[in-house]
Amino acid sequence: MSVLPDLYLQPGIESFQYSDDSSSSSHVHYIGLLPMPPGQPALPTWWHELDRTKRVVLVTQGTLTNRNLGQLIGPTLTGLAKEEDVIVLATTGGQPIESILTEIPANAHVAPFLPYELILPSVDLLLTNGGYGTVNLALAHGIPIVSAGMTEDKGEISAHIQWAGVGIDLRTSQATAEGLRAAAREVLDNPVYSERAKELGLEFASHNTEMEVLRRIEACVLEPSTV
Repeated sequence: MSVLPDLYLQPGIESFQYSDDSSSSSHVHYIGLLPMPPGQPALPTWWHELDRTKRVVLVTQGTLTNRNLGQLIGPTLTGLAKEEDVIVLATTGGQPIESILTEIPANAHVAPFLPYELILPSVDLLLTNGGYGTVNLALAHGIPIVSAGMTEDKGEISAHIQWAGVGIDLRTSQATAEGLRAAAREVLDNPVYSERAKELGLEFASHNTEMEVLRRIEACVLEPSTV
C-alpha cells in the first residue's frame, strides 16, 4: 500500500517509526498532525474546578473499541483511586457514563466526550488502548503514554510507543488495576518518558501540515521525480 503510490502522505512523525533504510519507503512522507475536525465538545463544568497542583491523567478507549469499558477505563479508575497527587479524566467515547461498571472515585471525572485541543495542554499522562489519532495528539502535546490495546492496529502502535521511549506498552487488551497503577506511576515519576515525549512534540511542531500536503501533491503532479 505504501510502495505502489507515487506519493504516500502519512500523518505522524518519523521519530515514532521504526528505522528503515530501505528504498521501499522512499515515497512515504510524514506530515505531522492533522487538524482537528470542527464541532469539538465544550469544556465540562467541572474543568475550572480542578486542583491544578495535581497531576492530570487522561484515560480513553476511543470511539471504536469502547463497548467494554472494563478493559481500560474501569481498571484505571480503580488503580489510581488512592493516588493522592493524581486527578483522572475519563472519556467514554460516546458511551453512556453508566456503562462504567466500576465505582467512580473521588479523584476522577467522567464525560462522554472531551475537547482534546483544550485539555491536552494540562494533561501529564495519557492512558489509551492505542488509537493512532489519539496517540499522535498526545505526542504533539509532549504527553507520555501508557498503552493497553491489541485489536486492529493498536498492538503495533502500542509497540511503537515503547520503542520510541515515550511510554509503556502493557501488551494486553485487558489491563489490570495494579498493572495500570504501576505503569502510570513509572511514567509519571520517571522524567525520561516526558522528556522524550516533549522531543517528539517539537518534531510535530516543526511540520506545517497543510502547506506540506499541498506542496507535495503539486510536486507529484507536476514533477513526480522531485517529490
